[in-house]
Amino acid sequence: MILIKSNNDFKLKSIISILYQKKFSFVIDKSAKYFFELDLYFDGKNLKINSSRDSKILKLPISIELFFSEIKNLLINKFVNIDDFKYEPVRQSIIYDNRIANLNYIHNIIISNLILNLNVGVDKFFLYQLIWPDDKDIQINKLDTHLTNLKNKLKHELLLDLNISSLNGIIKLRVN
Repeated sequence: MILIKSNNDFKLKSIISILYQKKFSFVIDKSAKYFFELDLYFDGKNLKINSSRDSKILKLPISIELFFSEIKNLLINKFVNIDDFKYEPVRQSIIYDNRIANLNYIHNIIISNLILNLNVGVDKFFLYQLIWPDDKDIQINKLDTHLTNLKNKLKHELLLDLNISSLNGIIKLRVN
């Protein structure tokens, strides 16, 4: 999750629409949980994009592809360190012991929510709704299967034992 802020609410609404189309994980509510922030500052014919360590100035108008590419470039190689592995939200990957595992869309939603909620865990029903919002018939065993597949993938590709516990419908990533 990336917090997106802007000095122009009208233009931010258009950008939000683009980010949704690209399935980019972001929030605009400062009270929500997120990994990093981006500040979009519109100044006449320019757009300045600021991240914690870099910034980029783009001339307006710009193409959607260029805009999205520049956002990714600002956030690429930004990691979240968890215990003895790293999570890279933009590349949707886990790095452990100099090995990289690329996550699919579902596995990325699972791991990002587990990391964002390390202390409290994630409600399985909430996570299910994030992944499959259109499902009418909720089958939690489908989520359990994806959790198992994620753990097996990381064990196989990285030799990483992901410790996930489940109690009363809350799943939690266990770290030292």
